[in-house]
Amino acid sequence: MSKNTHDDGYHQYHYGLRSHNEQSRGLRHWVELGMMEGKNESGRHKGYAIDLGATWVFDHDLRSRITLGYALASQHYRQTGLQSNEATFGGDTKFSIYGNTLAPELANLQVFSAGIGLDITPDSGLDLVYHHYRQTRMDDFGTHDPELKSRYDRRSTHRLGEGVDLIWGLEVTDNLKTELLLGMFLPSKRFRSGSGDDASRSSPAYSVGFEVELKF
Repeated sequence: MSKNTHDDGYHQYHYGLRSHNEQSRGLRHWVELGMMEGKNESGRHKGYAIDLGATWVFDHDLRSRITLGYALASQHYRQTGLQSNEATFGGDTKFSIYGNTLAPELANLQVFSAGIGLDITPDSGLDLVYHHYRQTRMDDFGTHDPELKSRYDRRSTHRLGEGVDLIWGLEVTDNLKTELLLGMFLPSKRFRSGSGDDASRSSPAYSVGFEVELKF
């Protein structure tokens, strides 16, 4: 049992199954099935989530790779708030597998992902990743949804928008790694810039990040 870091007094149980392999060449896969039960003063909730995908790493020096992934969480599924939601798509650089700009938690959400990548040098890799976002059940954004929100959500479609990330990772030494992330999120037509009927669609959002990992 764990306490959710977002909700004071919300306690939940998590259980699930996982299958994955991380071979350096050929077909890699991951399959994760999670279920949870939670309760607080307002009642009990149950939810489920599934996250699956595969990466094919080609057998040559550049280790070029192609990834397809899909994640789905039911309306009441909740992560604990302690998860990183980071992994790799066949390379050596970890990044947010649900998108760097929107950076959602897996709650009432569907995410289709497609990525391509390659090793520029033996110590440097580049990944380009696309995400398509939908709500499992149409609803307002809540506590567990992204920090990136529009003031004017018309709730006219399940589709939330699309995201693109470019990730460059460099292993400077055995103990020092750097990572540069460039991201963009294109909101769907349900998000508007104003409350009027003729209001334009919300503008795209962008993100830039630079991380340094130093091991002692």
